[in-house]
Amino acid sequence: MVHRFYAFYQFSALGGALLPNARLADLGYNTIIAIQSSAFLMTLFRKGLIRDYTHGFWYTLALIISFAYIRSAIPGYLFWMKVGMTFGLRVKFGFDKYLGWVIFAIVSLPQVESFFFNIVAQNNLLSPSNSVVRDASELLNKSTGTASMVGLVLLTGLAFGVWESVDKKRPVDAFVYKHKADEQKIE
Repeated sequence: MVHRFYAFYQFSALGGALLPNARLADLGYNTIIAIQSSAFLMTLFRKGLIRDYTHGFWYTLALIISFAYIRSAIPGYLFWMKVGMTFGLRVKFGFDKYLGWVIFAIVSLPQVESFFFNIVAQNNLLSPSNSVVRDASELLNKSTGTASMVGLVLLTGLAFGVWESVDKKRPVDAFVYKHKADEQKIE
């Protein structure tokens, strides 16, 4: 579970660095807290001044502080939905990381976002008469703020953890193993 949070933090930090916005310079320096604290704590661990769980505690705390700043610098749910989708595609389905981040960067361009929002507005895809949209908007109105975002991240991590325990092999891995077994039979 903690490793999933570490991974999601890395996706959030990279997504924040790729997203064009007014706080881009701040978000670039934001990750230094995690990188430098980990390097310092590993030095203390190697010298025998702290234990491994102490390093884990302080490193996790640095990530939480950095994550909270990312959350405050990039308000709204669109960014988090894009990061969550990129994270899910990479972690669960083995999607190519370079292609995933290129798609993320293109979709995050303001021109592309406004193009899709115009299509949605012209076709009334988000009209209040649509029950799915109405239920989702009520849910978003009830759950706002950093606490709900942290809860969403924890629930996402829990869902991925449960999925991982149920499905030990991803479909991509099953295909690769089958293909390798066929190659070995030929030789």
